[in-house]
Amino acid sequence: MNQVTIRTAKLEDAKDIAKLSLQMDHDMTEEEARERLENILKDNTQVLLAAEVDGKVMGYNSVSASYELLNGVQARIEGLVVDESTRGLGLGRKLMERAEEWAKEKGSKSMKLPTNVKRIEAHKFYEKIGYTKTREQIAYKKIL
Repeated sequence: MNQVTIRTAKLEDAKDIAKLSLQMDHDMTEEEARERLENILKDNTQVLLAAEVDGKVMGYNSVSASYELLNGVQARIEGLVVDESTRGLGLGRKLMERAEEWAKEKGSKSMKLPTNVKRIEAHKFYEKIGYTKTREQIAYKKIL
């Protein structure tokens, strides 16, 4: 049986985080991951949770909470990934459960999460753990 631990990510996890991010089509260097993680660790409105299997980071969940006019405190999943080799072991579910606990601690009554329309397996996973599709929208981006 594999030993699974869900914990707050540490700076030493930067290499694994960068590698895992590639599985979500996000190219990030180890240095970028370290810098971003450093900032997240200083910010009490964000947390990066790591799923460790037998001492190796095999997944992460980036979560934020902000105060919004329309919702009060609103928690949001910024990015969830589990290494392809360990999918099906329950890591995603455990990462989401811990994220939900964190969100409640921050005062959020719900969790929102965006997901790419092409990530069909992710959609099935979210629905399986109790999330419902609330709307479809178009995302815009401007390079600054």
